[in-house]
Amino acid sequence: MGKVAALLGVILVVSLVACGGESETVEQTTPADVADAEGSAIGTPPLPTFTSESPTDTTMPPTPNAMQAAMTQQAQGDVVTPRPSWTPWPTPSTQIEVTWDGTECVVTGTSVVPVGYNEFIWRDLTEHGYGLAVRYLHDGYSYQDLLNLQDEPGEFIPSRPSWVEEIEGRYRRDDSLDAEVYTYHFDQEGNYDIHFWDSTFLWVCGGLTAVGEGTPNEVEPLSCQTVEGVCLELTFDGENCVYKGPSEIEAGPITFIYLNESEKSAYVNMLQHTGDKTIQDAIDYIGEEPSTKHHPDWTLEIPGFFRSVSAGNSYTWEGELEPGIHHMICANVTPLGVYFGGGFTVED
Repeated sequence: MGKVAALLGVILVVSLVACGGESETVEQTTPADVADAEGSAIGTPPLPTFTSESPTDTTMPPTPNAMQAAMTQQAQGDVVTPRPSWTPWPTPSTQIEVTWDGTECVVTGTSVVPVGYNEFIWRDLTEHGYGLAVRYLHDGYSYQDLLNLQDEPGEFIPSRPSWVEEIEGRYRRDDSLDAEVYTYHFDQEGNYDIHFWDSTFLWVCGGLTAVGEGTPNEVEPLSCQTVEGVCLELTFDGENCVYKGPSEIEAGPITFIYLNESEKSAYVNMLQHTGDKTIQDAIDYIGEEPSTKHHPDWTLEIPGFFRSVSAGNSYTWEGELEPGIHHMICANVTPLGVYFGGGFTVED
């Protein structure tokens, strides 16, 4: 997927559980510290427009650091053999395509969708790897109001407006479409925005209006106990960041579930190490928590992974991880505070 970027100071809970395997479960926790820093280096990512041109300089900024903190890794367990893990939601009512070529963002499809589950086919034709997101806009606000907050297209919005709310979503890579697929649950009538972003860039692609009666979530929140194959579960309660899961898995499909049980929006991210860097190197880089950094230049973001999730909501990522060492972080949005969420190795 692309990367997500407006990439946080409180505490997070992370519980990763390996489901469907015989590996030992390891539990990791972080201290419940409170950040004093004001503001956020991450903020809500920019939103895209149905057909708009970017500034003269279309060079995409590198994804900056934004989340993670110190904690030692104690993980042991057997290698888990992965099995297919995709657990579908109800069939989406509508499918919309969104394409970014580095100059303009084009949305193909209807601008009016039914309340319920709607699917987005995301194609980032640049090498930056942005991630797509959809949010609910309260009180009659529209995506144009988000554009009005920017002096120029793509300008980062450091503080998310109070009338913007993340909604429940899921991600998967579909090789048959050569695209990333996002499914979002539109649980009430009103206006929504479509955007992609990273921690310094936010592009608003357009807006949608959902019509129909509001419906409760038709699917029980996904948990690793109901998923076949390798499953990692991360839970944030506002005070703890806990990892439960194997220290080693085999390369292949996994399901990752992030549950934000805190009272605020919170971020989640996973990074892959390059070279011979270890989990301890990541811990040393992050330093004392809560931290304001988590993304050293020897790490790569996992496409579609970085996400801001509103309080009480969840986000599910389904895809394949390449061999190597990976670590996870979680962080509060404001003030920015990054916490280490554990790590593991993917074996070839």
